[in-house]
Amino acid sequence: MIGAGGEHTVDQLDNYLIMLLNGFTTPRKLPFIYAIMTGKRTGQAVQDIHLFRMERFFGLTPTLKSEQLQTRLRHLVDAGVVIETAQGYEINNHEENRFAKRNYKDFTYTARGILFFSAWKLAVQVTSNWKHRKEHYLPVVRDAYVQTHIKRWLASQLQSGDKLQLRQQLYAEMELLFRLFPPALSPEAIVRQFSGGEWMGLTMQQLAQEDGKSSWDVYFDWLEQIHLVVEQLEVSPERFPVLTPLLPTRSSTLTQSATKTFQFFRTLDKKTLSVEELASRRRLKESTIHDHFVELRATFEDLEVPGLPDETTIAAIKQGNYIQLKAIKEVYPQLSYYQIRLAVVSKERKGN
Repeated sequence: MIGAGGEHTVDQLDNYLIMLLNGFTTPRKLPFIYAIMTGKRTGQAVQDIHLFRMERFFGLTPTLKSEQLQTRLRHLVDAGVVIETAQGYEINNHEENRFAKRNYKDFTYTARGILFFSAWKLAVQVTSNWKHRKEHYLPVVRDAYVQTHIKRWLASQLQSGDKLQLRQQLYAEMELLFRLFPPALSPEAIVRQFSGGEWMGLTMQQLAQEDGKSSWDVYFDWLEQIHLVVEQLEVSPERFPVLTPLLPTRSSTLTQSATKTFQFFRTLDKKTLSVEELASRRRLKESTIHDHFVELRATFEDLEVPGLPDETTIAAIKQGNYIQLKAIKEVYPQLSYYQIRLAVVSKERKGN
């Protein structure tokens, strides 16, 4: 963000970047930082975001351009906040960052939440326009996938009720959802983006202008609210039978290649399945299948994948505060690096 005098003013995008560099503790190259911030599921990105216990901050800015990141890094280097070395970028002084206290929730929530909100906005517009008897209008979301999703959602929902019932149930669930927000977290940034009748919801840029904030500050506030919404729908889907079907599944966040491996995996005998067999069937290297299973385990915490260590070992590794796979290998020489990576991305069971 550029201030009135032309100087760079630190905003939440800068704080997000600073928090990540602070959390990783060692210098990081630009492509790795960019993968983390935009949610690109490379093997290294998925592994390290879990190793350093920052998985809930993965991919918070999927629309960020590489040039924007480079500009931000340059400003932070010029300000002495970040140091650029041959090994990459690192923080000058490691200290607690307020961004780390933001209430983001889960490794998959940003990707799913952004798509969910597009569907939610369109659902609100459609049902609101029923009330206003407005038949001809431009949809607030032009994305063909989202529009198709809403058409299927409407067809499914209207099988068990009429338009009035659906509209009333949708708004009742929204009221319940917003009542579950903690006092310090208002859903205002969500509500002001909804459209219906003659009212057109505001864009993120318009919200920023009205509130006198940067677009990134408004965006991160809104995203925190979206994470809370996704969490409520996942934890209590029975309380939100109309809204929950709008939420994309966890499998929708997988890379295309990992999705194909997952499809093979679900059709084969889990007791006899080996990585070697799956690699042969998919005509891929075993290391690539390893990457896929690490991604799958990071996405589905209860998924039993080949080579997964026992729960006791996983819990011990998670409690060890390791920042290098090599250090884990020294303590657990019987584990392969693939097994160590599976343990790193696994969630520790409560009670262990």
